[in-house]
Amino acid sequence: YAQHQAEKLEHYYGPTVRTLLIVSSVFFVAVSPAVGTVLPYGVLVQVLLVIVFVLFAGLTNPQSELILVGDAVVSGIGVALFETAALFNYHSDPIQLFFAREIVAIMLLCALYFSIKSARAVALHSIGKNRP
Repeated sequence: YAQHQAEKLEHYYGPTVRTLLIVSSVFFVAVSPAVGTVLPYGVLVQVLLVIVFVLFAGLTNPQSELILVGDAVVSGIGVALFETAALFNYHSDPIQLFFAREIVAIMLLCALYFSIKSARAVALHSIGKNRP
């Protein structure tokens, strides 16, 4: 019921951010065995990043500006990590690995956009209010 109510709030994109964080995490975990190490920063960093994405997805709600800003920060860091890995390793890694990194980076870029829109709406006290 609370999820359904949150989806009806004007200017709140938490469910979209949550979905993007979860789907990017699942994709990231699922393709790693098939294409190789998606992030060249070590397995522990990859696992911790997935845990952080899922943690923020689970905490996302329209009452917490801090969590919405955290969603944006986590998404932005994810975009930076995945896109940097994609571009720096484009010529040396298999093309499948490049596309896997790009797919995750694009999902996180969308999560960044929607989380910023939600955080802005909370800061302006406009969540759930129609604009004239």
